[in-house]
Order: sequence, then structure tokens, then C-alpha cells
Amino acid sequence: KIFLQDILASGPIDTNKVFQKAKELGITIPTLRRAKDILGVSASKGGFGKLGFWQWSLNGKVDPRCVLSK
Repeated sequence: KIFLQDILASGPIDTNKVFQKAKELGITIPTLRRAKDILGVSASKGGFGKLGFWQWSLNGKVDPRCVLSK
């Protein structure tokens, strides 16, 4: 939980970066997803087609750049 709180503290982040950092720290995907659920982390999709991406954020904060495209 602390990892997610720290990485998301400054705002929304691409989920690929979250997964990469977690892997570097030895945090498994199931552990990461449990922490996401416990903290109430929001997931939102930005962009379209091949430029589409997912981001996670605390407290429902969404990066405004995700509304249209990356």
C-alpha cells in the first residue's frame, strides 16, 4: 500500500510505469491489485486506439490530458 501511495501521491500515472516500478521492487501483480482495491485507486483510460493507455490515480484524480488523447 505504501508503494502505491508514494507513486501516486503526485498525481495520476500510467499503469505500465506502476507495474514496472513494482516489479523492480519485487512486488507481485496480485499484491499490487489488492493494494489498489484497498486504497480505492481509480483506473481511467485515455487516448484512442494504439495511443490508448490506462492510468491509476488516488482520490479519483484524472490527468486532464487523458480525456482526449496522449
